[in-house]
Amino acid sequence: MKGEIIKMVEIELVQEVMETENVSLFQSKLIQLLKNNGPLTRDQICEALGFEQYDYIHLEKLTHTGEKIIPYRPRKTKQYNRRTTVFENLEKLIKRKIVEKFSKNNGKRGRPPVLFRIKS
Repeated sequence: MKGEIIKMVEIELVQEVMETENVSLFQSKLIQLLKNNGPLTRDQICEALGFEQYDYIHLEKLTHTGEKIIPYRPRKTKQYNRRTTVFENLEKLIKRKIVEKFSKNNGKRGRPPVLFRIKS
């Protein structure tokens, strides 16, 4: 009973966002997710939406190891299905100035994580 009420409220909120912002169903789900949870990365968004992960082999570029030159080293990792769909819809929302993209330096080497949030 309580779960059904929560789902009905979520459906009503998504429909309200669709009507006020004139966006698609998927985009309204993204907006509602960012409103409820604050800034999220693309992987966190995919996980919250329940997308499946699949095994992915990433090839890291190497310069040399000892005397042998090895151009690439395979590294196993996980990747979410439909990351491109999420990114394309986020980009559409960014163009409409509903969502903004920013990076947060975590003090580590390499690329900082890119986060998305509702523009205030």
